[in-house]
Amino acid sequence: MHADHAMYRAKRTGRRRVVQFDQELRSEIHERSGLETRLRQAIRENTLSADGQPIFNIETGEIRAVELLARWRLPGGGSVPPSVFIPLAEDIGLIGDLTRSMLRIAGTMLQVWAEDPLLRHARISVNVSAVEFVRGRLVESVADTMTEFEIRPGRLVLELTESQHLGDNAIGVEQFHVMRAMGVRFAVDDFGAGYSSLDQLLSLPIDWVKLDMSLIGELGIDPRQTALLRSIHSLASVVGQSVVVEGLETQAQLDELRRIGATHAQGYLLSRPVPIEELPAHVAGLGSSTNALLYPSVPDH
Repeated sequence: MHADHAMYRAKRTGRRRVVQFDQELRSEIHERSGLETRLRQAIRENTLSADGQPIFNIETGEIRAVELLARWRLPGGGSVPPSVFIPLAEDIGLIGDLTRSMLRIAGTMLQVWAEDPLLRHARISVNVSAVEFVRGRLVESVADTMTEFEIRPGRLVLELTESQHLGDNAIGVEQFHVMRAMGVRFAVDDFGAGYSSLDQLLSLPIDWVKLDMSLIGELGIDPRQTALLRSIHSLASVVGQSVVVEGLETQAQLDELRRIGATHAQGYLLSRPVPIEELPAHVAGLGSSTNALLYPSVPDH
């Protein structure tokens, strides 16, 4: 078993490496084992939570969707970042349970928002792993959630990161189409950060393309980035997909997006993620500050 752990570390750190089972690796295994135990308990006791970050129509100021972001907050304070616990959940076979928790939160929130004037028409998106398309029970989980919470077609969006492209996996693609027929909508997250962007755009009926924040870092400063973004936006539009620009942080970026013709954006400039239960009060409080960003020439009353 010790040799296996050393081998796995060698694979993670690169090829042609020799890794010995030493005290550092022993500590790493002990820490991971403790984390696994706590994650199993958190999922079993349903203590994981979610933040929500709105996606805005930057032409109208309307909230078009809310992305759910899984959070693991520890009882004594502090938290475990998603970059740690989500891969761990995949490794130990708990990613399906984690997704079901997020789907239930999504269904609950859609019911809560039904009478909220700012959120009642918003879609809600849940990040899913490609592993679930192939080995999990994602279709069953989604169908159960839509039935239990009476989710109307078009309201639930599943986000699949570009790096988790389904490729030619027949089982995964088949499940994709089954859920599409159920009324589920799909988004490719972090588009432009990987290598299979064009293939993924054309091979699956994607509804939303979420452009990775790395594509807009110099937007409004470097004309090459503007040209690249304009081209990607045009391509996505031609094949019938809506574009969401992620990581919007500056007014200069927002102004450039408008010149390009982009209509949807998400980022700290417009709204930070907040605990999902607090979202209605949060977006109600944004009001004038968001309008001042989106419509700087219009006096705030």
